[in-house]
Amino acid sequence: VMGSGDLPEGYPEDEVPVLDGEILMGTASEGEGYMVVVTVEDEPGAALDEAVSLLEGAGFESDPEMGDMMGETAAVLTTAKYSVMVTAAADTGQTGVTYIVSVE
Repeated sequence: VMGSGDLPEGYPEDEVPVLDGEILMGTASEGEGYMVVVTVEDEPGAALDEAVSLLEGAGFESDPEMGDMMGETAAVLTTAKYSVMVTAAADTGQTGVTYIVSVE
């Protein structure tokens, strides 16, 4: 689904929200999870904060220990059903936010 602008088929959009932006890539691994890359205009730190806020609003809890290990532009959040690692990095003038979603 590279460059399609769409989330991968079956992505749990209502349960695992992503930032508004251009979806550069989305992949699905049947029964295991998803990876989505979204580009946004914000700086990496602000984009990550917004992504975490959206996920927390959907019921995710941050894992501060994992986040501390990964630095300022990465976070790990979980629910009983999903685990999400979110990273944000500046690239070619835009910020790419990557979501790696694992089904628990």
